[in-house]
Amino acid sequence: MVNIMRMDLYRLVHSKALWVFLAIIVALAAISTGTVAYVSSPTFTESLEAAEGLHVGFSDAKSTAEAGAALGSLVQNLSAESLVGSSLLSGGALACLFAIFVAIFLTAEFEGGFAKNVLSAQPNRLALLAARSVEIAVLAVAFTAVSIGATLAIAAVAGLELAPTPPADLAPWAALVALSVAAFGMLTALGAWATRKMAASIVIGVVLASGVVTAMLKSVLALFPSAPHIADYTPYSCTASLALGLDAAGTLDPLHIALVTAAFIVIGIGLGAVALQKRDV
Repeated sequence: MVNIMRMDLYRLVHSKALWVFLAIIVALAAISTGTVAYVSSPTFTESLEAAEGLHVGFSDAKSTAEAGAALGSLVQNLSAESLVGSSLLSGGALACLFAIFVAIFLTAEFEGGFAKNVLSAQPNRLALLAARSVEIAVLAVAFTAVSIGATLAIAAVAGLELAPTPPADLAPWAALVALSVAAFGMLTALGAWATRKMAASIVIGVVLASGVVTAMLKSVLALFPSAPHIADYTPYSCTASLALGLDAAGTLDPLHIALVTAAFIVIGIGLGAVALQKRDV
């Protein structure tokens, strides 16, 4: 297991895929955070009023200063959680990127013959499963850390003032985000091990991470008003709740999120052990 992880670390560091995906995350954070900072600035209000004579929806704004203050108040209480959530969690952007990366990384070893060499040297496929599970968890933490760090750093550079968030409050939220991202990673890995095809694995990961399955489930459940909130027990619903923060109205309980995402990770590992028994490598 240790040798497998050592080889994978070398592959990750020396491949372009990891750095490209991390760069995409930083770029998305820059675009989203920069847009919020600009829209909340007086410059944006002045440009709109100069071009169209509008007050951006605030009919009681008597001057540019008042309009800017009114618009700025919309983000005055914006927290780090909600900023990262709106930038990378809402809509499943971070989860989709991670799922695509996992699909590419895991299927490339089957298509390139790496898995065959590993299994020839280490016939125990459970060791490969354990190594991949640990790697997905570590990569999920890395993707989450880059997302949060890049967003907050860009917000500071852009001069966007956020509501104070103590590290003790931010850490549990970040841990749940990493757990939810890891859940999508394990489900995508299951698809990769079952199909051994990159395209199929990417489709599986994106469909799950983008909320398509959850949306379909909600549509079916709408026909049964007395049915429980089964859709709340999906990783996407947990991620959507985390995008709003832990204390926002209507969000899921943190323990609920932890148990649901952890359950899907366990399911992915369990079914992955079965999928890896295929003797085509």
